[in-house]
Amino acid sequence: MSQQKDKRLAVSLLREREEGAAHTYAAISERTGYGRKQLTRLLAQIREGLPDEEILRHGNAGRRPPSPASDSEAGLVRGLKESYGAITMAHLKDICHEDVVRNPERAGLVRDLGLAERSESWFRDLFRREGWRSPAERPAEAAGAQGRHDIREPSPRRGMLVQAGGTFGDWLGDGDTRVPRLAVDDATSSVLGGSFMPTECHREYARMSREVLSRYGVPRAVYADKTTVLRSPRTGAPTGLARALESLGAKVIFAGSPQAKGRVERCNRTVQGRLANDLLRFGASSYDAIDEWFNGFYAPYLNAKPSFAPADPRDAFLPAPEGIDYGKTFRATYPRVVREGMVSLGNVYYKLVDPDGVIDGLRNGTRVLLRLDPFSEERHVEHLGARYERVEWGRRRRGLGHSAESRREVDEILRGVPRFP
Repeated sequence: MSQQKDKRLAVSLLREREEGAAHTYAAISERTGYGRKQLTRLLAQIREGLPDEEILRHGNAGRRPPSPASDSEAGLVRGLKESYGAITMAHLKDICHEDVVRNPERAGLVRDLGLAERSESWFRDLFRREGWRSPAERPAEAAGAQGRHDIREPSPRRGMLVQAGGTFGDWLGDGDTRVPRLAVDDATSSVLGGSFMPTECHREYARMSREVLSRYGVPRAVYADKTTVLRSPRTGAPTGLARALESLGAKVIFAGSPQAKGRVERCNRTVQGRLANDLLRFGASSYDAIDEWFNGFYAPYLNAKPSFAPADPRDAFLPAPEGIDYGKTFRATYPRVVREGMVSLGNVYYKLVDPDGVIDGLRNGTRVLLRLDPFSEERHVEHLGARYERVEWGRRRRGLGHSAESRREVDEILRGVPRFP
């Protein structure tokens, strides 16, 4: 059974919080039954100086109800939903309002059908009548199940803490999965930057970091998974990328679980529910320029939607160093040993070329450093202050393994496996 909401108590506790009482949003929510967004709206009314009587009055009191939706309007919404397939209720509502009702090019249609911006409850009723299910719906919790994690209080100032995380997805529906690695501000839950790569890697984190630094500055701290991109799995020591962030003034903090980074995980759920449809909606059809599209258009688009205001409006970002060379700052370094006059990275063998363009035969066992620029992807080798370009010389062969799509295919593969005596 849901908790009975106590609006008067919520307003009273929020006023006490404004006066310095140590009430957390989580505690107020538990005592009053109001969620964080509802408490934020009430707090905004308190800060506007509204008296309790006006705040406690029902939000729809005195308002004329909107005209009922016509069959034509409901049919238009059905058509939009069919165009996008699986879509959340909130996303469908945004598309109806942004692409139809507020679109000057569709003013005639809006007038002829009497379209209007509909409330969340209108869309909820339509979903119920049509038998639609939103992908964002949570399954009912089983009896005795552990409750949700408490939400940590957000940082008071933007830039104090940035959460980093990602989620896999086949965003273009072509079987090419990518991981959008996102940086989300802890104070406001806004997206600061992102980068798309097939797998989690050094280049992806470097490109995400460059977006944040070039647009906002250096955050005071970065809260990330215990990924091998930032932390050695063997020793636990920070990697070169983590050390680069710390050298700029950003302390790297490792989370013990995904739930610890609740804000970026919620942002990932939003991206999971919206991105594939919005790529179709806005005409972004290729991964070649998706980083530029995401950071230049889509992140600001998401951030323009209602979000939390920081308790302190002053930014905590540090200015990025003037004239910073991002390629050098975030370059990856791989120690290598020369074998047969070559070094390897991944599946590729390289011969080394000296400044005169001559293939250099460094002795076997020579220890060198292979450098990789995460933005231009330029690679070179350094040894005792000398720089060597590399020439691809060959590729390592690997077994292809087997794949099976059915039990019959599995049985056929097993027929070729030697039997035990």
